[in-house]
Amino acid sequence: MGPEPRQSLLAIARESKDPSRLRDEILAMIASGATKEFVLGELSAAREQFKLPDEDAADDAVLDAMDLVVGWCGPHARIPFDDAG
Repeated sequence: MGPEPRQSLLAIARESKDPSRLRDEILAMIASGATKEFVLGELSAAREQFKLPDEDAADDAVLDAMDLVVGWCGPHARIPFDDAG
């Protein structure tokens, strides 16, 4: 896992505004050993960085990615975690 996963998530959200790109980054984080709690914490902290009105789409992308993590989506889109969290 990179030294600053939150910064990677922020950059992806701001540049692409695409939850599927965030999903790819989250899967890479999981492959590096991240837990569900860690990922949700990083996504939540990233959301706190959105201060400008033009960042609404980036914030929405992060919220959509959080839905994929917690399972508020179709089963095909849910991000799988091996840990119990």
